[in-house]
Amino acid sequence: MRTYDEDDLARDWLYGEDTERAVGQANPYLGAVVRGERYPSARFIALALDAVIDGPGGELWLAVNAMRMRKLAAREEEVSIVDPLGRLTLRAELVETEAMLNHRLGYARSAAASAYSMLMYVERKAGGVDALRRALASPESNALAECAVRHAGVFMAAMRRADYDEHTRAVLAEECRRLFRAYAFGDAPPPELRGAAVAEWNAATRKPGTFAYRQPVRYPRSDSLAAQAFFMLAQSGCRDENTDAAYRLDCETRPRTARSQATMSLVEGTQANLLGDEATARRHDSKVLIALQSFPLPRHLAVITAQGWVRAA
Repeated sequence: MRTYDEDDLARDWLYGEDTERAVGQANPYLGAVVRGERYPSARFIALALDAVIDGPGGELWLAVNAMRMRKLAAREEEVSIVDPLGRLTLRAELVETEAMLNHRLGYARSAAASAYSMLMYVERKAGGVDALRRALASPESNALAECAVRHAGVFMAAMRRADYDEHTRAVLAEECRRLFRAYAFGDAPPPELRGAAVAEWNAATRKPGTFAYRQPVRYPRSDSLAAQAFFMLAQSGCRDENTDAAYRLDCETRPRTARSQATMSLVEGTQANLLGDEATARRHDSKVLIALQSFPLPRHLAVITAQGWVRAA
């Protein structure tokens, strides 16, 4: 009998062919990982954690313990990687998976801390925050930008729910805004600028229309960055070129899988609110509630209703 593999899980979970079977197979897979009977490959672990945590009937204790096994396996894998950027990518994938796990389990501050620490690590590797912004603005694919994109999305998601004071939240949100603008607009100070000149650059580029949205390099987690940047920026309740860019990037990068499309109406409803179209926003509120019940994604449903991000019909 053929072993249920990660491609089967992707079809059942991401594409919605059989979400009940996906969770039913993910649970024993994680159990086998915990017992040391199956190897915790990065993709299979990520898919299984997503199904177990977000789907109905998932065994959360298996998710936590399987993540520990994945960390041990990643350490062994890292030893055999010669390329420093390859090691950086492996480490980034591992931290992202663990941060997402903590975020989904409700440990938002811990998730935010992990993602932010990785962003700071990538920043140091780049040579500073302005160098990282230039990497994100580059039209050429690069490992530093890929890692930053991977963790910025997780950090924005966790930050929205973490218990920061208003000042800390505002400072962190501004850092995220600058990273997003570097990626979506190419807004990064030239390397010859230093100190006060960079501050002047940053102030000048806050003026609408200074940069135009461009189609940035697509990275594996560009869709996550787009969605989470949109929700973070939209919290102000005001539409501007940044929310428009994040919305456009979401539309361009969101996967066509059933799993990703299930939350699309949440984005559309938020955009309608920014446009002042309350009737359309209410229709999308109803659509997203139906979609999350149908897929099903009970954790998402519980979070968005508890946070008041949608209104019941």
